[in-house]
Amino acid sequence: MPPRWVTVLILVGWAATTFQLVFWEFLPAYSHSVPAPVFIALADETVGSRTSVRWSIKRDGIEVMRATSGLDYAEIPSEKFTFWMEYSPLPAASGFLHFRTLRTEYSTGRNGFLLGIAGKMDVEGPAGFQIVSQTKMEGKVEGRFLKRKVEQKLVNTTRSEELSPVEIGRPPMVWFPFMPVWRIGRISPGDSWRVHCIDPLGDMASSGQGRVSGKILQIEVLKNVDPWKDDPKAILCRRIRATGEECKMELWVDPDSGKVMKQEVVLEFRHRWTIEREE
Repeated sequence: MPPRWVTVLILVGWAATTFQLVFWEFLPAYSHSVPAPVFIALADETVGSRTSVRWSIKRDGIEVMRATSGLDYAEIPSEKFTFWMEYSPLPAASGFLHFRTLRTEYSTGRNGFLLGIAGKMDVEGPAGFQIVSQTKMEGKVEGRFLKRKVEQKLVNTTRSEELSPVEIGRPPMVWFPFMPVWRIGRISPGDSWRVHCIDPLGDMASSGQGRVSGKILQIEVLKNVDPWKDDPKAILCRRIRATGEECKMELWVDPDSGKVMKQEVVLEFRHRWTIEREE
């Protein structure tokens, strides 16, 4: 039997670690004053990238892109869920440039909160031109900040840039304008919270000088439910409105499954982008 003071230290240490686990891992998933976590279904870790969703992306009502999103699950070295989205600009919208790769990623733990982000954009000119640009972005959560790095290769030159850290708070979460959240868990009418907006596509296209990234979005869950598209059979969705400097977003969420059915975005008070799930 150890001395009494050793027993007390063991009990205090156990209580402190248990409190920390409950406070950071479990309470946020049920609290209505913090960002709603990404919802992870029990089957998500087994289906992996076999689960994919197709999207239609419109700018001011005209379709300019198609996209496919999916989920990858990794158990080693630590459990991680990576939600990815690959974009395919239509020929009429991409002009003389051709995107060989256009992809964004959002990684979480089982609790649904952010671990890191990534993006990749490979661009080439029309046939006969040797102009090739390769850009990638990586971002990791460190404490209360998301630290990002952009690397760009153009012909025979390579440049790297550390972007300004974004304070994302605890629990960590960011929203992408052009990548709907996989599923949103636990939302109720009247819920509100704040979250930072990160635009990997804009940051990569502008070599780290995107205007939207780092802006704060004020989130509000509206009280009414509406169909997500003009169809008598369309699901009645809970609507989420996000407003911020130079960025406004609205999401239509299936209240039963948590799936985001549609996301509308207005960036820099100009074009309206609509991202719709294809069933």
